[in-house]
Amino acid sequence: MRSTFLFLFCCLFYTIAQGQTVDSTGKSVAFALARYEALNNNPERLYNGVEYISYDRRLTGHSFFASDSMQNGSIQANGQVFALPLLYDIVRDEVVLAHPTGYRMALLSDRIQGFSVQGHTFIRVDSTQQGLPTGFYDLLYNGPTQLVAHHTKAIVINPSANGTYGVFDPKTTYYIKKSGRFYPIKNKKTLFVVLENNKKQLTAFTRKEKLKFKQDIGTTFIKLAKANDELTQSL
Repeated sequence: MRSTFLFLFCCLFYTIAQGQTVDSTGKSVAFALARYEALNNNPERLYNGVEYISYDRRLTGHSFFASDSMQNGSIQANGQVFALPLLYDIVRDEVVLAHPTGYRMALLSDRIQGFSVQGHTFIRVDSTQQGLPTGFYDLLYNGPTQLVAHHTKAIVINPSANGTYGVFDPKTTYYIKKSGRFYPIKNKKTLFVVLENNKKQLTAFTRKEKLKFKQDIGTTFIKLAKANDELTQSL
């Protein structure tokens, strides 16, 4: 069974409003992450969480985003920003911290407004907001045409003769915002359906910049979202 721990960390204070939308949450997270190193009052705060339970050791790979070793990051929770090493489990959609005694703790996700790790800023979205399932989303572009990604891994069990028991199978789903609502996109066709008002100009931009959807789809989506905003603002 999971047991409850109280964790004490040095943190950097930043007050935010509660019950924010994706837009306001993304902006407040970005602002907080830019400012936290400059704040020096370091109040103490107790955190509630549960013991993190690892997966079957027979599985190949790991459950985390980017790396299975603790990475320097920051967490925005309960109106404060905490700078500390962390992991992001994308099977369970949990932020994981290290306890001084050697245990790992999974934070209660609904108490986290956002976090930063490996150069990525993640925001917490409630299922009632703008058509996105509840969870943490990688904020790729925070313009009027907002772009986010949801990173997940599924455990695929497939016993084989070569000794492989199962693997962590990664998947990334992209969403783009239009008229206050997010839509899933997976290729050029689905993107241009959402951004149909500027389809002709974006098609020309894609050819000019020689954008590749199959090789680096995330970067391509970011460039087209920015281009769409520039086209819209020029009207």
